[in-house]
Amino acid sequence: MRSHLLERLCDRLAAEDPTFCAHELHLWPRSDLDLARSLGLLCESAMIGTCDSCMSTSPRWRVEDKRIAMLLAEKLELSGKVQSLVNRVWRLGRRHVAGCFSDFFLAAIEPDSLAPTVEQIHRKCGMNPGVLLLPFPAALDTRSDTLLRILDLSKVARIERGPFWVDLDYIEKQFIDHRLPPAAKRHDARLRAHRLGILKAYMEAKRLEDRGALARHLGVSKSALYGMVRGESVRYSEETLTAVLEKIGCSRPKWDLTAQPASPA
Repeated sequence: MRSHLLERLCDRLAAEDPTFCAHELHLWPRSDLDLARSLGLLCESAMIGTCDSCMSTSPRWRVEDKRIAMLLAEKLELSGKVQSLVNRVWRLGRRHVAGCFSDFFLAAIEPDSLAPTVEQIHRKCGMNPGVLLLPFPAALDTRSDTLLRILDLSKVARIERGPFWVDLDYIEKQFIDHRLPPAAKRHDARLRAHRLGILKAYMEAKRLEDRGALARHLGVSKSALYGMVRGESVRYSEETLTAVLEKIGCSRPKWDLTAQPASPA
């Protein structure tokens, strides 16, 4: 379930500054811009800033995470009121999913803020089963001490030709136990750690401050980088991955931990 409009919004929700400048919005398809405004997903901000892409001062348009939270709660038919827990983190409500009652949350955060955000949710709402929707992909097994199912918002919802759609069947499937065999899980974790090590070494060599700086240096989004590390191809194209590996000087076999073909004698 993919929506190019929702992907654009999610990419900005996962940034420290969740706003677009007027120049960026001018490049959108007119239908997407009109739809986002009609649904209340974009609101003109009082902030005026300098646009990096056009190097001019222009009004900013903020992605309204509260409005997205309200739409999710409505379409999921959740009980209770939408509540703000901390900045850009929302408790959406509760419903029965896959045999148990679960709390639903939306966190419009940067990827690096995931761990402290989960801790804040547990501190305020308890260690209960639930669903945490994020504007980027995150591995379920990165938080083994949580009962939250951590899902990518762009896989759960879609914005298309007016309505805001939510796929409850997809959410319920995530509660079904499809765990990998232990050997496969160990390999998967080893591969992610290996790829993160490659990126960390490159960051140190280039003296890049954090993953946000790395993403800007490579010309991709942070969510795309996370997708590359985890093999979530929905967040990047094969051409983008090839370009990134070429830029950091890493071969595909090395990135994938596959054996290099033997050289002829």
